[in-house]
Amino acid sequence: MLSSRRARHARNHTFRHSFGTLLKANGEDVKTVQELLRHANNRITLDVYTHTTNSHKRAAPSKVVRMMVPNLCEMKGAPHPQKAG
Repeated sequence: MLSSRRARHARNHTFRHSFGTLLKANGEDVKTVQELLRHANNRITLDVYTHTTNSHKRAAPSKVVRMMVPNLCEMKGAPHPQKAG
């Protein structure tokens, strides 16, 4: 059985981990999360306390495509420019 001191540490660590991960998942920048968690540098924040969520993993490539081809949604129904007669 965990001592009360170790159990308290586990709860605090779990809260910090969840807090950092949720801040990042809600779009906060790494510097803000680092400062709120009082880390010496952002590498600690990135390596230990933040994880990418599946929705962010799925959205990331789409963001890049939209940056490169801004009118992609409008072009989906249009004929291919090289195939047009």
